[in-house]
Amino acid sequence: MVDFLDRLKRISFDYVTYSGISISPFELGEMVAKKKLVPQSEKKVKQIFDHYAQGFYSEAESRQKRIAV
Repeated sequence: MVDFLDRLKRISFDYVTYSGISISPFELGEMVAKKKLVPQSEKKVKQIFDHYAQGFYSEAESRQKRIAV
């Protein structure tokens, strides 16, 4: 079992380094903050879509506002 776990750890590490994924303990605070921002941003984007559907924004304006969010 120990050999299996060691091989699994080595393989996992190899693939993570190939993909470029890294997690730092200093980034955890940012992740918590992002969890709060995502629902707010989704709400804003939905509002922009609603305004576009009602004709308040052109397609280009709607796209620019969504990108800004």
